[in-house]
Amino acid sequence: MSSKELLTDAEVKRMIVDLPHWRKDGKELTRTVEFPQYLVAIDFVHLVAEIAEQMNHHPDIEISRDRVTLHLTTQSAKGITARDMELAHKVEEIYQEQLNPEDDLDEEPEEEA
Repeated sequence: MSSKELLTDAEVKRMIVDLPHWRKDGKELTRTVEFPQYLVAIDFVHLVAEIAEQMNHHPDIEISRDRVTLHLTTQSAKGITARDMELAHKVEEIYQEQLNPEDDLDEEPEEEA
């Protein structure tokens, strides 16, 4: 199956199990995330945009203060494809990294006095 082929409802249902915060809404996958501040939400959107540009697969993005809603669909297939699922997984990785940033590995640990 090509990554641009339309997924069946059964395939979407099976694949979305790995994406518990996403939902099928008609012919698209949607996810809303909230952030502690507006600029953190904007940083998230920027990171999503970078991945979307690399994939050449661009979601519709709504920004409302500290809330971001993503809508994933493949226009050429007129519905959800494996590319949407792949992008949803990458968005989840970005979100988790933003919530739990790793310590800078180049920094020396502070010594206790």
